[in-house]
Amino acid sequence: MKIRAIATLLFILFSISAFGQGRAKISGYIRDADGNPLDLVNIRVKNTLNGTMSNEKGHYSLSVATGDSVTLIYSCLGYNKAERILPQVTKDMRLNVQMNYTSLELGEVVATAIRKQTTTLENPECRPRQTTPRPCRRKH
Repeated sequence: MKIRAIATLLFILFSISAFGQGRAKISGYIRDADGNPLDLVNIRVKNTLNGTMSNEKGHYSLSVATGDSVTLIYSCLGYNKAERILPQVTKDMRLNVQMNYTSLELGEVVATAIRKQTTTLENPECRPRQTTPRPCRRKH
């Protein structure tokens, strides 16, 4: 009975330690070209559903599998998309990224309008009110 309990306990401990291995944490800061922190930047691992967003200080943290090549994609409105390829992730690492502004050019915009002049007499909803003067009443 004692041996079975010890064997179960050892199995659980080895399972927990094995589960903890195989994952690495990638964290860092994201800044713009002027050095200001960028918040709400999407960071995702290419070809997976694994991803996160940067906080208001530009910090992010992401857990990935170790031993594999990982490509991180950084995207945010108003900035060029950035990709960072990590050939082999073996341990926790820090990766700071600078994102550059994107220049958007809008094409020519043409606005046209047709105006029909109407009067209040033509529009049945806007009839002029006729007011007649009312005589003043005296209180007795």
